[in-house]
Amino acid sequence: MKLDVDYAKCVRCGACVRDCPRGILVLPPEGAPEVNPNLADGCMDCQHCVCVCPKQALTVNGHNPKDAVVAPKGMPTPLSLLTMMKMRRSYRHYKPENVPENQLRILKDMLAYPPTGCNVQKLHYSFIFDREKMEKFRWLTFEALDHATADSKDPRAGHFRDILALNEKGRDVLFCSAPHMVVVSCSPEIPCPEADPFIALSYFELLAQSMGLGTLWCGLLKWTFQLAPELKRHLRMPEGNEVKYVMLFGVPDVRYFRAVQRGPISMSEIE
Repeated sequence: MKLDVDYAKCVRCGACVRDCPRGILVLPPEGAPEVNPNLADGCMDCQHCVCVCPKQALTVNGHNPKDAVVAPKGMPTPLSLLTMMKMRRSYRHYKPENVPENQLRILKDMLAYPPTGCNVQKLHYSFIFDREKMEKFRWLTFEALDHATADSKDPRAGHFRDILALNEKGRDVLFCSAPHMVVVSCSPEIPCPEADPFIALSYFELLAQSMGLGTLWCGLLKWTFQLAPELKRHLRMPEGNEVKYVMLFGVPDVRYFRAVQRGPISMSEIE
């Protein structure tokens, strides 16, 4: 951990010391915050100390508070956020057009922010940003599935043969005409390899739908990478990574006017 303190700004309030998850920072009786050298290697770069400082006095590991997003005066109300969550839908009809570049850039930039176990941030995202490239990958996928399911004993093979037959009739239930795709992968060695990818895609989905975009959690494509593993080379993911899930997205060609009705849920109070 590398800590730089602007002593002219620091008011010695101790907020950074109290909020450090691993107790790495200390506040001497007559001085500014400093790093406990015995614990410095345990810093997970969460930057809580930078965020909690009211005076922008701390720079940690090169992260200057002047470069950070500042909390706005107006955040989404709980009701507006809840309504958006209730209105979230799986979209299976998309317009034949690319998502505008400015929206793609916002979605990509956001992926640096979802929480990960121990703040390791070791997820990898494989994108298709252009619908023409998506069409090429779609063709490669159906060709690979045709070979993979021909004599396969995998119990899912029959289901995919039905998907191939529907595709021959002009009905694509695998890609649903989506112009874009994101595949999230990671090493099985990271602290939370099962939770982190789904948290990230949940953040991605909510932001995308707040922009008026449609998304689809596509378990069929995850199975596709298992049945036809040669397709993974197109993902250009780091060696040793495993495909965790796939999300399709694009400009929807369907509009939902109301939310579905859910519940009741199963719940208990821990005693």
